Parts: sequence; structure tokens; C-alpha cells
Amino acid sequence: MVVPLLSDRDLLGAVLDNLARWQGLFGYAQMIFVDCGSADGTVPELMKLLPESGLDYKLLQLPAGSGLAAGMAAGLSAAGGNTVVLYEPDAVVAAADIAHTIAALQRSRAEMALAVTDARRTARLRRGRLGSRLDEGKQEHLGLSVFRRAGVDLVIDGLKASIAGVKGPDLRRVRTIEVPVTPS
Repeated sequence: MVVPLLSDRDLLGAVLDNLARWQGLFGYAQMIFVDCGSADGTVPELMKLLPESGLDYKLLQLPAGSGLAAGMAAGLSAAGGNTVVLYEPDAVVAAADIAHTIAALQRSRAEMALAVTDARRTARLRRGRLGSRLDEGKQEHLGLSVFRRAGVDLVIDGLKASIAGVKGPDLRRVRTIEVPVTPS
């Protein structure tokens, strides 16, 4: 599971609680936290809270100004396995919804699954940093994406191209399913 962090110090307690609850319910996963150049003390706070969480983790630290796209690319590149979860720190999904989204991807032929809900119900729940509107504003991505390995590789290529300011792969080629969940 990849968790990109950019000045998310105030969210860390809730993030770690949710990830520990998910891991306790559904089994082992290594957490890859990627600091994208935070300036608010995110890393010292994370290092203070992680030992208490019981999570197996890796921390990647990028230089100041790297940005979220670079952090996501670094975290997704470092992740192993056939299924990779990208969990944004301001995600508003419950631990059970993480498992539900993973299971939906595994049952499908898609390469990526996005946890979504009715945008009208979640307009005030997320800070909106990365939450993308889907289906012309009727649904909102809740900050949880699950990828098969092929989907991860395409998204990494797209993120790297975006960082470099060049045209990357057409990510519309990634077969994607939207998994309805109830925001927590």
C-alpha cells in the first residue's frame, strides 16, 4: 500500500488508525509512506506514531518541492506484488471499503479500481487535493485506487511524463472500474 504525504501532519493519526484496522482485519501488507517534500513536520510526526501502529512500513523521502505526482510515482515504483493500493491521506474510506475495492478489482478484468461515491454527499468531506470528479460531477473519487501490476506500470509512466512536462501514455487505455463505497 502506497501512502503519499505532502504536509499531512494533522491527518497522520487517522491515517495510521485506518491502515492498522484494515491490516488487522484483512492481513499483512507493507505500507510505503512517501514524503513528497513536506514542510510541516510530517516526517518527524510519522516517525513518532509509526512504532505504536504495529504496521510494517518503508519510508521514502523526496526533496522539498517534489510534489505529489513524484511521490506517487516513487511509491508505486517501490511497491511489489500483483495488486497495489494507493491510499491518499485525506481518503474518506473505511477499512472495509479498502478490502471491498481490492476484491472488486480481483473479480474483474480491469487494471484499476477507484473507490467512488455520489459527489453531492462528499463535497465537504475531502480537501479536494486529488479527488477527481468522475462522470461529469455525479461521482467523486475518494482517494483510494487499487491497481493490477499492468495498471501500475501505465500510471507510473503517465506520472513521470506529467512531471517532465511531456505527453505520456493515454491513461484512458487503463481498464478502470468504479467501486461504490460509503464515505466514512
